[in-house]
Amino acid sequence: MKIYTLGTGTVHPVAGQASAGIAIQVGDEVLGFDMGRSVVNRYAEAGLDPLSLRHLHLSHLHPDHSCDLVPLLFALNYAPIPARTEPLHITAPEGLENLMANLRRGWKWLDPKFPLHLREAEETSFEAGPANIQTAFLDHGSMANLGYRIEAEGKVVVYTGDTERGDGLLNLAKGANILISECSFTDARAEAAHMAPSRLGQIAQAAEVEKLVVTHLYPSTEPTEVERGIRSHYDGELVMAQDGMVVDL
Repeated sequence: MKIYTLGTGTVHPVAGQASAGIAIQVGDEVLGFDMGRSVVNRYAEAGLDPLSLRHLHLSHLHPDHSCDLVPLLFALNYAPIPARTEPLHITAPEGLENLMANLRRGWKWLDPKFPLHLREAEETSFEAGPANIQTAFLDHGSMANLGYRIEAEGKVVVYTGDTERGDGLLNLAKGANILISECSFTDARAEAAHMAPSRLGQIAQAAEVEKLVVTHLYPSTEPTEVERGIRSHYDGELVMAQDGMVVDL
């Protein structure tokens, strides 16, 4: 397995940084998780073909995690030669079907010329190519957010999307080889709807996570303060993610 941190940013535009998006490669299959601003291009920069995606998973429907659905679907309709016939499976919380209906209403060119399967998931498990995926609801203010536990090749990767208190994350991340978690602010500036460093460190330690990959820091958030808060509770391997990183398992 390989993890590509395609986008580690937030709603704030930052030079050289895309919004949220990761890809996990299992053998020849690439699984997508979130599709924020500029993430489609990040696939190409990483040597991955976004037009070959068969399984895309959205943690929630805030634009910084989903807005590149528009260029992705547009490209899938018109770029492949020969035309795409492979289905695309998109998983997200409730609201996905309504979002897609509105996108098609506004941009008729997004109406798929290939099979598109939408899954509005709750807490469930399913197969995505060679991986087994388990989902859990993680608090993110009033927005429904799915955390994903990906199991393949004897390894476990957990991706939070956005979350605050982390209720439910402890069970989802139990024994994970890698936990990829947002941590938007420092403890001193912790805000509702997002994870605080000390709380994240507590969860990662209690879940016995081998490696913690931290992403989704706002531009005003000092990374060293985030690291200090996490390290006050967590003694495993810690990585502060940047766009374009590749993590091997």
